Amino acid sequence: MGIDRIPGEGVVREQLDYVAPSELRGSYEYLFQEMKSLGLVEGFRPKLGKMLLALDGTWTIRSEKKCCDHCLSKSLSSGARLYYHSVITPCFVRPGRSEVLSLLPEAIMPQDGEEKQDCELNAAKRWLTAHGATYAPLDVAVLGDDLYAHQPFCAFVQAQQMDFIFVCKPQSHKTLYEEVELMGQNQMLQTHQFFEGQAAKRQRVELRYMNQLPIREGKDAMAVNWIEMRVFDRKDQLVYQNAFITSIPIDLHNAAAIAQAGRARWKVENENLNTLKNQGYHIEHSFGHGHRHLANTLLSLNILAFLLHTFCFLAWEKFRLIWTKVGSRKQFFQHICTLSSYMTLQSW
Repeated sequence: MGIDRIPGEGVVREQLDYVAPSELRGSYEYLFQEMKSLGLVEGFRPKLGKMLLALDGTWTIRSEKKCCDHCLSKSLSSGARLYYHSVITPCFVRPGRSEVLSLLPEAIMPQDGEEKQDCELNAAKRWLTAHGATYAPLDVAVLGDDLYAHQPFCAFVQAQQMDFIFVCKPQSHKTLYEEVELMGQNQMLQTHQFFEGQAAKRQRVELRYMNQLPIREGKDAMAVNWIEMRVFDRKDQLVYQNAFITSIPIDLHNAAAIAQAGRARWKVENENLNTLKNQGYHIEHSFGHGHRHLANTLLSLNILAFLLHTFCFLAWEKFRLIWTKVGSRKQFFQHICTLSSYMTLQSW
């Protein structure tokens, strides 16, 4: 290939600075399609019957000195200016599974022609616009926290031919909860109770739900379906409580599955972001900032590696055996580094 010298890290970073993360879309979709062809994607379809696409935003790198065209910024109490990168990290999740299927992230960054800083909701809309047609045929329900649970975004999700299940807090949905309280006083809320788990971990689950409630005040308010989930331990102590709104009609047969799907939203934080931050991927570490795309492209490559490792774990028995025996991703990566340091390569 006419290469005489291996390029140093600086040269590699300089070249990657010109590569937008969107150039990696084909690699993400190739891995996903390979998993789909092997039946691995269907393994993430829960009892509800819909694939659960969880959205969440997070900060990655930050600095008071270095910045690039794609940095967001905020003023600190010290008077200094903090520059940081932020992204949304979509992934498919399933209740009861520790694995997630991470997808191409979307950077939350300054947009051409916009005076205000970018935000998580706008980034989520961009991602759904770009990728919705690819994943909607899987019959998808989008999961998100209370930030997403407002009428414009709910309508946007439905326009992408997807359903939604979003956390719904009383503080931000006063009109809806006034209706819930009124229905409760008149004993018009539907209820359901069941037990899950075995022996010492057995829990009692209480559900309350109602269809066709207004998401906000006004005649043009969208009608949504509301469900509350409360979980009690064997000592009858409340250990979990949350409520969700959804576009999926709720009945006795799917109420538990909808609530469990909504609860699975936290997996985007734990199995996805916590792994990426604390289990050897170091997405909060600056591997290179650059002036254009470098930071976001390196992040996207990092998450692509995470998806590839998940693919290997699910599809390759020997990989899964070694991974399980080693015990943690960090140790696995350390073993790979140790083994590869003793390899002698005469030429590349």
